[in-house]
Amino acid sequence: HDAQTLSLFCSEPPSWARGIVFGARRSPAVSALADEAGGGAADTWEPLDPAVPRPLMLLLDVLLVACQGAEQQPAEHRRSAGEYKEAAIALLGGYAGHPDLPPHEVIGMLPDAWPLHSFAPYLARCARTCLHQRRATMLEE
Repeated sequence: HDAQTLSLFCSEPPSWARGIVFGARRSPAVSALADEAGGGAADTWEPLDPAVPRPLMLLLDVLLVACQGAEQQPAEHRRSAGEYKEAAIALLGGYAGHPDLPPHEVIGMLPDAWPLHSFAPYLARCARTCLHQRRATMLEE
């Protein structure tokens, strides 16, 4: 793909992105089993140096701004607000627990109109990751 045809919504994403966020959709039951087995994108989030760019947070911000813009002026956007929202939810679900997406910052960015159930899987995975880290730390000590 060249730079002009590559998109968040492309039919064939790059191989490095396919397995985490844009992989084949699973049923909720299969996703729950995978989450229980520990299938997360990352195992920790630590405070990062503010001077270091966080690409996933930047991408989330772009998707949220595009979603809001598509709601207000749909004619000026290539996709509908729902498609941008779905992409943002997929990003959160695929990278829950990643250092670039700390839950306390992500929650502050999400629009108030989004129902809790739409991003509840992200919050649940973040909570499980945090509990896992604490228990692992206790075992190491």
